[in-house]
Amino acid sequence: MKNIYIITLIMLLIPLTGFSSDLLDNASVASLSMGKVLYPDNISSVAYNPASVFYVGSSQLLGSYYALFDGARYNVFSYSSRFENWALTGLVSQLYRDGIEVRDSLTVDPLTTTYSNKIAGLVSFSSSIPGSIPVAIGGSLKLLYYDIYNTQSKIGWGVDLGVYN
Repeated sequence: MKNIYIITLIMLLIPLTGFSSDLLDNASVASLSMGKVLYPDNISSVAYNPASVFYVGSSQLLGSYYALFDGARYNVFSYSSRFENWALTGLVSQLYRDGIEVRDSLTVDPLTTTYSNKIAGLVSFSSSIPGSIPVAIGGSLKLLYYDIYNTQSKIGWGVDLGVYN
């Protein structure tokens, strides 16, 4: 009977661990230049492992504005603060594009123009585990919202757990 409870708990948690968004993974040039891997001492690593932000040396503020192809833009704002035994991070990103043409076929004039707005955010907490080996544990709550062509999504959410040494 105990095994059934454990299996049920695992089945409930599996969908939460798989939530990801490219909006959160592309937070800094440093992580992108290394092939989207965890970059030590950089606030953007929280999207890959929430425990890693505990090892960021000091408080960090990150703001980015990317002008992309054809008028699209990608904005990121993040802040992380490290205290003696714990760290707290918040990150918000937006991918926006307007002037998207809606057509019945490629050979006719556009019926109208519309937009695409995707917003993602996370709040992360990490803490050190006392002991001889420096280990940190952490967790993130991620939120995701889409507004495309006047169709708004419900707010999707997910949870990440991580360990970092």
